[in-house]
Amino acid sequence: MPSFVYKWTNKTNQMWYVGSRTAKNCHPNDGYICSSKIVKPLVEADRDNWIRTIIDTGTPEDMRELEEFIIKESRAPHRADSYNQSYAINAEPWNKGLQGVQVSWNKGLPKEQQPMYGKPSGMKGKKQSQLNKDKARQTAIAYNKWRRENLMHCPHCDYHGTYAPRWHWDRCKNKEGN
Repeated sequence: MPSFVYKWTNKTNQMWYVGSRTAKNCHPNDGYICSSKIVKPLVEADRDNWIRTIIDTGTPEDMRELEEFIIKESRAPHRADSYNQSYAINAEPWNKGLQGVQVSWNKGLPKEQQPMYGKPSGMKGKKQSQLNKDKARQTAIAYNKWRRENLMHCPHCDYHGTYAPRWHWDRCKNKEGN
């Protein structure tokens, strides 16, 4: 049970980072810092300004669960005093099986070096199948029919639409007595 959950705390600004080490034959004193691309260089640059606390040791599965629990419960990615940028995922490594754009993002490449940088996204520039065009056309026809059938007219003014806003009918400013 050499796996462990740790917390790095910056003495200067009291910001913190929580992570886990679950590698085979790892140990709390094996010299491991962390996997964060933000925290690791900061710790390496000024080791005396940081405190590492071992929160718990145990099986790799238990430590991943504990890390995930701590990060979720503290809402670490949303806190100003946390270096954690995302929620831990209790499973296999989250980047297993990624390809192309995802791998380049995972490697931390700048936007300009990523394969899809500057390219259009979504359906822009792509052809739709005839089936999708027919579905979109049928949906538009059905919506327009529903809209015509459900059109309302205020008897006091020129308003007409598919819903009744609060300033028409009995509350209309053009109604006598209002």
